[in-house]
Amino acid sequence: MPKHMKNTWSILQGKNFQFLPLAPEACHPQLLNETTAATAANENGSILAQHFHDHYARAWLYDMQLQQESTLHITLPQAAPMMIYVLQGAVTLKTRPFHTTRLSENSYSLFSLQPEQHTLDAAGHCRVLFLQLTAPLRSLLDESHINIPLRAHQPGRITEECRKLLRSLHQNRYSGEIWQLKRQVIILDLLFKTLDEIGVSYKKTQASTYHRDYDTLKQVKDYVQHNIHKKLSVQTLATRFSIEPSFLRRGYKKVFHRHLCDYIREVRLSRARNLLQNTTLSVHEIAWEVGYESSTSFTRVFTMHFQQSPSDFRKTVVKVI
Repeated sequence: MPKHMKNTWSILQGKNFQFLPLAPEACHPQLLNETTAATAANENGSILAQHFHDHYARAWLYDMQLQQESTLHITLPQAAPMMIYVLQGAVTLKTRPFHTTRLSENSYSLFSLQPEQHTLDAAGHCRVLFLQLTAPLRSLLDESHINIPLRAHQPGRITEECRKLLRSLHQNRYSGEIWQLKRQVIILDLLFKTLDEIGVSYKKTQASTYHRDYDTLKQVKDYVQHNIHKKLSVQTLATRFSIEPSFLRRGYKKVFHRHLCDYIREVRLSRARNLLQNTTLSVHEIAWEVGYESSTSFTRVFTMHFQQSPSDFRKTVVKVI
């Protein structure tokens, strides 16, 4: 992590912007109450970053005044589910190497972001709130509803009720522990309203309460989602995350209620279906894109799972369209 991120002022970093800390009274009339603040400025414009965190969420609010389009890297210490609220302007989320997602004004999206893979392009006056879900909250969710930016998705619209909650974060009536507790309630209210609108469902039990290594196992799951084109196995993942293969098998099954090998196969096949439906890549190329070493083995697994070959699936989709 860059040195200037040690105090978590900002997850948005760029070679043209270096953030410096500011005292709250020197920053902005709408500074969030009791936050850490920093600013960056150059000939391209200025950015005010505000940050706070509590037990359930970590928040970064950015006020950007940019003379021309600028690219900022999203720098995270580890994979994280992130709700992105675009309060003003519009921004473009880019996923390496080529995928882009346009996020319009007054919208929100829930993504799983991987370290060092995403950038944000912005221009003009933009105001963007990032809310990172912490482990206690993540352990409540059925995370199949959390988007990988590579997948198509429909952003939600910020309602007037949510706007009122966002505006209440700027109050000056409370301070100290009272305000921190009230702010936590506001953030949870905002998150649950938007999660409900997305259609996220919740687990009946909390994985984090009965498994001490939930965070590590969640990182394994996120890594699979974002690296499905690579050779993945229990052994390679155990080596990468410095844990015993047997522990990884048992722990993953206990937390996520499915075998890790089954999950890897499901992600591969889901990605393959998307590519068959939305690209002109050959079956051989798609096999490589989703981590199979040969089109023969890919075709065999796909046919067993969907009861039709990749070629037949593509013909069916084209006919329906």
